[in-house]
Amino acid sequence: MNKLQYHLIGQSLPDFTELIHYICPPPVYLSSLMKGLKESSEKSEGAPSVIRATILSFGFVFHHPFEDGNGRIHRFLIHDTLVRDGIVPVGLIIPVSAYMLNNMKKYDQALENFSKPVMKVAQYKRKGNEELKVTNADEIEAYYRYPDFTAQSIFLAQTIRETITREMPHELRFIQRYDELKSTVQSIVDMPDKHINLMILFLHQNKGTFPKRRRKKFDKLTDHEIRQMEQAYRETFEISK
Repeated sequence: MNKLQYHLIGQSLPDFTELIHYICPPPVYLSSLMKGLKESSEKSEGAPSVIRATILSFGFVFHHPFEDGNGRIHRFLIHDTLVRDGIVPVGLIIPVSAYMLNNMKKYDQALENFSKPVMKVAQYKRKGNEELKVTNADEIEAYYRYPDFTAQSIFLAQTIRETITREMPHELRFIQRYDELKSTVQSIVDMPDKHINLMILFLHQNKGTFPKRRRKKFDKLTDHEIRQMEQAYRETFEISK
């Protein structure tokens, strides 16, 4: 990491200008901020795990210490905190990332609840693609050092609840049905696992209908056998034709 350069989160517009969504903490504060995050982890032991996971994960992602991988580490810290606190058994993964990716608007809102207030008060200078310089770093330091993560805590609590009550049962049902369908397809035609998995993938992508453009990959199957597999998929996943 280059400590002399500000990290930015933004997007490139069609005219090649950059729209800045968030300015990460000035590099001069980053070392002490990361140290503070570590101390927060130690001092918050015994507090509700959702609060601790919020402090550590969102604190990390808003500090944004690396050029790449901050989001992945952010989501890992959620799971790691829940495991360390004994809320989630070792070896079990609560797929919060899947919920976040399926609910990007809510996730973005949780991030923007912190980033937008910072951007309202941050003052900076930049000419073209030159390095950005924050001109009121001392004024915005407190936003990074003493964040209010109320909104993020609520979002994470909702994420964990929805993941456990909806996402995980849905995934378990899918796995059970997949195994059932795999056995049925195997009984129709004895094929290697990789061919069965590919057949199920094509059926799943097309809601139970085998795509004609994939016919050459299964040229040894008869049309009748493929129709049987299509019917098996629709019955297993309860899809009407």
